[in-house]
Amino acid sequence: MAIFKRSKKIILRNTDYFLTKFSNQVAFTSYGFYKNYYKPYISENKISIKENKFKSYGKVKPIQEIKRDKIRVAYIGAFRYSGIIKNLISTLSNNEMFRLDFYGDCHNKEIIEMMKKAQNSTNNIFFHGPFKNPDDLEEIYENSNVNFVAYDNTLDNEKVAMPNKYYESGFFNIPIICSDNTYLSDRVLEHNMGWSIGISEDEMNVFFNNLTLSKIEDKHNNIKKLDKLLFEA
Repeated sequence: MAIFKRSKKIILRNTDYFLTKFSNQVAFTSYGFYKNYYKPYISENKISIKENKFKSYGKVKPIQEIKRDKIRVAYIGAFRYSGIIKNLISTLSNNEMFRLDFYGDCHNKEIIEMMKKAQNSTNNIFFHGPFKNPDDLEEIYENSNVNFVAYDNTLDNEKVAMPNKYYESGFFNIPIICSDNTYLSDRVLEHNMGWSIGISEDEMNVFFNNLTLSKIEDKHNNIKKLDKLLFEA
């Protein structure tokens, strides 16, 4: 079965490259896809980047002042990467300097149960469940001061994709923590919006032990200076 899946993936990938090579125009949601995978097959003047920017619909507004009582880490959206979530919970659990909030849902019952168990066994981790986008996002980001967007950087898509949390963070002026060795980390560091970290528990421990509210506020103030057209459709 594994050999069949690998063969299927190779066939589909090569077909995609072949079609790209003979296309007049190709659209990508992230320049990272072109830079990492498609550059040998089509010239840059034949591509267009259609980023999945945030749509506020006039229902929400940016956060101008962040909370400073403690470091408030938010994990927002669809929950995947159980190993990373486990490491995050282990790193921050019962640390009075931090609050960790999970907003969202997923089909993986084990991940949900892990979050609920953490909520019941710690004093600083909370699971809130599904939310309405974009209506609830201003309140969510207002109750957070850093957005955890560190995904599995060993996966082909995650290496180059631009998650919607990047655009939400830019719109709401909330700093980002993302995985290193990704195109997302390139963009985050380029605009001085946050930090790029390793995803092991040891690496998370080192990072969070050195994270301060002052550093978070510096990033927040820098994001406020950025053109919102970078993030909002």
